[in-house]
Amino acid sequence: MPNGRTLPSTSSSRARDAVRFELAHLPGVVAVEPRRTVAVRIRSGHRERYLAITGVPPNPRLKRIVDRNGREVGLPPSGVVLSQMLGEVLAVTPGDTVTLDVLEGHRPTRRVEVGGLVDDILGLSAYMDSATLHAMMREDDVATGALLLVDSAQEARLSRRLKGIPAVAGAGFKRAVLRSFRDVMAANMNLTIFINVLFASVIAFGVVLQRRAHFTVGTESRAGKSARTGFHAGRDLADLARRAGDSDSCGPADRRPLRLQSYCR
Repeated sequence: MPNGRTLPSTSSSRARDAVRFELAHLPGVVAVEPRRTVAVRIRSGHRERYLAITGVPPNPRLKRIVDRNGREVGLPPSGVVLSQMLGEVLAVTPGDTVTLDVLEGHRPTRRVEVGGLVDDILGLSAYMDSATLHAMMREDDVATGALLLVDSAQEARLSRRLKGIPAVAGAGFKRAVLRSFRDVMAANMNLTIFINVLFASVIAFGVVLQRRAHFTVGTESRAGKSARTGFHAGRDLADLARRAGDSDSCGPADRRPLRLQSYCR
């Protein structure tokens, strides 16, 4: 089952056809799509960002420009197409002009019109037609990388072969990239769960301590009230006993001010 592969290369001085021919004869390669990327500083007024402009060939097969809804976006014959987020960062719209400070070769500076904005999910990105990019750089039809469609059964063999080619700076395999992405996401998820559980435990522990402290204070308050109530009750009984002692305890019952049971000695 064929899979897409990304093959960066340092063969920027080779013609595109030569690169395609050489890569097409590697083991397991089904299709080749050379790419040209240029590192630039894109400016609009005081706003600027550092990124790489990707040259897209006509009718790309292995990597198309699509928006977040999956609709393919075509490139204009001239100008640069920016992602929606990059357009917002630079505060530009289609028809505006941006300045490109090339960060390789003779480092020329070019002013290019914004041909359109694409609402993709890649963040800050910029695209140009490959012929327009070559004309802007005043260079031949060269490539700095390529996308390969390869047979998954030949993936290991192709990897070994690429490691032995001096012109290849590195190769990224889709399967390995996805595995690494999932591992990173799983590690981040585990860390997030651990932090949430830790905060939840701290909050629960604090609530328990608060309730326990409230219960202790309430118990002590009720104990104090009971002591004060007992004290008042004892004092009232003492007063009653004293008043009973002052009265004629052996006299008629109707002369007694209080109805208390007493014994005469």
